[in-house]
Amino acid sequence: MSVHDVRLFGDQIAASRLEARFSAVRATSLLRLAIEDLFAGKIALVSSF
Repeated sequence: MSVHDVRLFGDQIAASRLEARFSAVRATSLLRLAIEDLFAGKIALVSSF
């Protein structure tokens, strides 16, 4: 999966902005922020493992 996948992120400009803003952020840190603060009680993670 690429951050430039238009099907996932809408368009090339939006994908580039996301990449520029979050490329230095660890995935675990971004997930923690989304789960605990930004979308607390409104987000779910699903895994096939």
